[in-house]
Amino acid sequence: MSAAQRSVVEYVTRGPDVPGHHCGYCDGQDRVANGVWAHVMTCQDYKNLIDRGWRRSGKYVYKPIMKRSCCPPYAIRCDTTNFSISKSQKKVLKKVHRYLATGQTRLLQEEVEEEKHEKTPKQAGTSPSEKSEPGLAAASLPSKPSSSKPSSGADPSKSKCRKAKEVRREKWALKGKTPVVTRPKKTVEDFIENEANDSHKLTVELLPCSMKNDVFKASFMESYSVYVKYQVAVHGDEERECTQKQFSRFLVDSPLVPYQPEGGPPSGYGSFHQHYRIDGKLVAVGVLDILPTCTSSVYFYYDPSYEFLTLGTYSALREIYFTRQLQKQAPDLAFYYMGYYVHSCAKMRYKGQYNPSFLLCPEVYSWIPIEISRPKLDASKYSRLDSSDAVEEDVAINNVLVLWQRTAMPYEIFVAMGGGDGRRHEASVREYAQLAGPKASASMLLYLD
Repeated sequence: MSAAQRSVVEYVTRGPDVPGHHCGYCDGQDRVANGVWAHVMTCQDYKNLIDRGWRRSGKYVYKPIMKRSCCPPYAIRCDTTNFSISKSQKKVLKKVHRYLATGQTRLLQEEVEEEKHEKTPKQAGTSPSEKSEPGLAAASLPSKPSSSKPSSGADPSKSKCRKAKEVRREKWALKGKTPVVTRPKKTVEDFIENEANDSHKLTVELLPCSMKNDVFKASFMESYSVYVKYQVAVHGDEERECTQKQFSRFLVDSPLVPYQPEGGPPSGYGSFHQHYRIDGKLVAVGVLDILPTCTSSVYFYYDPSYEFLTLGTYSALREIYFTRQLQKQAPDLAFYYMGYYVHSCAKMRYKGQYNPSFLLCPEVYSWIPIEISRPKLDASKYSRLDSSDAVEEDVAINNVLVLWQRTAMPYEIFVAMGGGDGRRHEASVREYAQLAGPKASASMLLYLD
């Protein structure tokens, strides 16, 4: 059996006695994951893995051990075919449109500051992120003079206020006429494809993530410079930590083998960078994997001086729009994978606002609507999201493909030939097979010494 055109990986396991990594969600030390170092990986194999909760960071592909993690991360995806844009998302798109049309920045920056301070406590027990800023608490306001006169409250004789559209519908009904049909809801295309360029010109360019691509190579230092600014300003990293080597290992190096099948998207499948430029200046970069049936967001970073455009939300809407455009050429490409949703971390719940979204059940690997999942995660950080009686089947270890002495073979042949002192690898191979699943473990080549 030839190893050509196959994924080649080395399994990295973390036993129960190995301590976890630092958790960026709660600042704890219980972020635990198993993973593989991928020398090469086909786009289909990676798609099979992310449908079992795996993600990649450079060439390292990992799967969180959710029951041992302090903040269990659930894979999340959006059905872009049926995507419905929300009011707050429309606001972001209009903000960008206004900037491109008029060039104004002062008012937009004021809006950002207002959004940061507009959340106030709704009730006792409100999470820290929703509390008002120091000095704005109700207790700091001048007290209102007391009065012995009891409050009369709402007048029960008066009807409650109603929306204007409800009143109009009643009037039409009394006249025996059919109400006016409401206009269809605007789509993400309606906003993005009608963006103005009167004052500033925005362009979004897709580039293969490869130093062999001349345009990508020429823009490497410019992209790296934006990355450093973002990491320092947004994540508080030390500038000396953000080296070119670290940047390349994290966001440039990819194990995915580019592939352009007949009937696939014009770009083909593989790893890409999307460059957002305003008047020719690089202001943001989205790192994307285009895979069979989906696009997968790897990372997004931007120039902090353009924070007033709310580029994080804007880029997600752009990537949803991009996925919908790819679907026109490749009908099966319908989903947008947003990484991990962490319900126990309030800052990470924003990913559930892209409707409709689904979370991956960590036990039977089915996709469950987020509306059904939220009550379960409110009750417990870790939860089986699928309420059916489905059971995850054991993966036959003998079907696992391994690479030994430059030869690909099923694991049972490896054992029969006395590879690796017989069954020395059995426990780790069995664990790897169960985590990777039947499709990926029977397709990828697991390197064994």
